[in-house]
Amino acid sequence: MRRPGHKLLETKLGHFDVLGSFDEGVGYEQLLPDTTVLDIQGLSVRVLTLERLIAEKERAGREKDKAVLPLLRATSRRSRERE
Repeated sequence: MRRPGHKLLETKLGHFDVLGSFDEGVGYEQLLPDTTVLDIQGLSVRVLTLERLIAEKERAGREKDKAVLPLLRATSRRSRERE
C-alpha cells in the first residue's frame, strides 16, 4: 500500500476500495480535514466526506464518475435533511 494507485480489496466484510494516491501534491495530511471516521463492525475506518468525494468525482470528469454523481448528491441531500 506504499505505492500510489488504486486498490480494490476483497474482505470478509465486502469490497474495500483504497486509493494510494489522490491528486498531484495532495497528501494524507491535506486530506484529513475532509475525512470522517466510520465504525464498521468495530473497526475504525477513515473515509473521505461525501462532499469531498463528490467534488473529486466532479473534478475527474470521467464517465464512470459522472454516472455516480446523481446518487452521491441525493445521498448528501438526504443526509443533510436528517441533521
